[in-house]
Amino acid sequence: MRIQKVLFICRNISGRQNDGGIMVAKRNLNFFLSLNITLDVINIPPISLWKHLYNILTLRAYGETSKLRMEISNRIKEKFDLVFFDGSFY
Repeated sequence: MRIQKVLFICRNISGRQNDGGIMVAKRNLNFFLSLNITLDVINIPPISLWKHLYNILTLRAYGETSKLRMEISNRIKEKFDLVFFDGSFY
């Protein structure tokens, strides 16, 4: 089976923040772009420190919100060949 359609989920890589995780996410995104496949991207927006701590204490993923869960659930219905969660927090 050839992968033709990928959903790429990552932290917001278009912002000013430029840490190691963002650099790896950009590298992974560029890899998928080089494959000449249909690529849809969901950027998880930055969250506050308090939201980040709350998510850690409640064992939730980085940036997890009901809105984000709904968006991912709706997008997955589009029948992707691969859903790629970029990051170690998910």
